[in-house]
Amino acid sequence: MKKTNGVSAQQNGAKHTSLLKSGILLSVMTFASRIMGLIREMTKAAFLGTSAYADAFGIAFMIPNLFRRLFAENSISVAFIPTFRGYLEDCSDGESRKKTQEFVSATLTLVSFLTACVTVLGIIAAPLIVPLFYSGSTDSAILAETAFLTRIMFPYLFVISAAAFFQGILNGCNIFAPSGFTPVLFNGIVVLITYILTPQLPNPANLPQEALAARAMSFGVLTGGCFQALFQWPFVKKTGWKTTLTGLRKAFTNPGTKKVVALIVPTIIGMAAYQLNDLVSTALAGKVGTGTVSSLQYSLRLQELILGIFAVSIGTVILPDLSGL
Repeated sequence: MKKTNGVSAQQNGAKHTSLLKSGILLSVMTFASRIMGLIREMTKAAFLGTSAYADAFGIAFMIPNLFRRLFAENSISVAFIPTFRGYLEDCSDGESRKKTQEFVSATLTLVSFLTACVTVLGIIAAPLIVPLFYSGSTDSAILAETAFLTRIMFPYLFVISAAAFFQGILNGCNIFAPSGFTPVLFNGIVVLITYILTPQLPNPANLPQEALAARAMSFGVLTGGCFQALFQWPFVKKTGWKTTLTGLRKAFTNPGTKKVVALIVPTIIGMAAYQLNDLVSTALAGKVGTGTVSSLQYSLRLQELILGIFAVSIGTVILPDLSGL
């Protein structure tokens, strides 16, 4: 009995040490990602300042980013990881592993289908959504450019949802480093593409330099989202879980995905309150005057620096084990 207790205490100690190391590593990576986020905003300020095109980019990026925060990150942290962890706890034989794989495939199918639908609808409806963030006297050229930027970046929702799903699998398996590095990669790619692409973009309509920089940053956002998903995929493959799709009927009727949806719905309502506040603030800022939206977003970036380093890192690391318990 003493020996058993000793082994158990040793395992618990090793587990605590592992959590501590993961927490420190993720905090360092989160700190690096927030610093890169600041550099991204500094790049935006250098190229766009607080011009009308800076506001256009800010509004265009905020719209798909709103859906990302509501559905991608939120659903993974609150719904997928606890459910996936429950499957892993019971994954003791071939049959249970098969059920876990079916759940993984069903969730990926559901996420892909729903985000693809929202992306298509967002691209179509962009010219109708954008005027809600501007006053009635706004130049029609700025409205058209904002809608164009929104259409460039809306597919970001699809690729970042796939990246969030991969993160859910890795975090559920207590692997945090790859997902922790992807925001650093994303911000670095946005900065790099902005500098490279801005002078290279064709300009038949003689648009100002700020407009070209906004387009370059938009392409950088989409490219960065793709790299976030692609970077994590080899690590997911190493876990042994296949990222395959299944039929829509199986996806919607799988017991695991039903549980995920049941967990998501009430949480989205709560998260929507905060996101709606952000949305309304941006809409009001857009109606005040040129430069207000971009100024607001620069300040929010500074606010998120401390929050991300501590609260987000700790929550990410303890969630899988907390769910298992």
